[in-house]
Amino acid sequence: MDLITFDDDTLLEDVIDEEMYEEIVTIMEAQGMPEEMVNSLEPWYITSGLQEEEEGNATFDAGVDWHYLERAVEDGKEIEELEGQIISLLALNEQSLELQLEQLEDVMNPEDVDMPDVDGDDLVEMWLAGEEEPLIEYWEEVTYGEEYDRVYLWDRNERNADIIDEILQEDDGQTYLALIGAFHFFIEPGVQDFLEERGYTVERIN
Repeated sequence: MDLITFDDDTLLEDVIDEEMYEEIVTIMEAQGMPEEMVNSLEPWYITSGLQEEEEGNATFDAGVDWHYLERAVEDGKEIEELEGQIISLLALNEQSLELQLEQLEDVMNPEDVDMPDVDGDDLVEMWLAGEEEPLIEYWEEVTYGEEYDRVYLWDRNERNADIIDEILQEDDGQTYLALIGAFHFFIEPGVQDFLEERGYTVERIN
């Protein structure tokens, strides 16, 4: 629990207004979480939980990664994890309180957020068409700034490049397929930039 709770005597009710606090408690209690526990949670964890609930209608096996995971299991291929759940949580936990609260405010009041008129299908079409600029423009509209980019992209890109490098350094003659989200390439420095720093040649194939 230490990872998702405040590391001092701070409580959630100390950092958000009473109305939002009561609304969050109502939502979380409906999911079986007592108020005492809710009050100890850091804002980033609540934001993640609310986003997952909002996206709960998406099936677990809908992603490209799951398609290839199933293929690998069927073919008896070795599977290595680039980024596990704990690493992801540690990354989110590095956010400043200010950034956490900004995101929580938006997820609690989506009607006040000016989001681009682009849905998931549109993003996929951009990616398939190799349209880099629209994807970059979309990210620039939804990002919360440099700290957000560092936590969600840059630091993770460097870690992923390190893991890929370690795998390739084994030089076992195998060919590897790494599944990484589009924004981890298009928003610089991307995974490919960190790999090039390590001496690799990265070629983009449309």
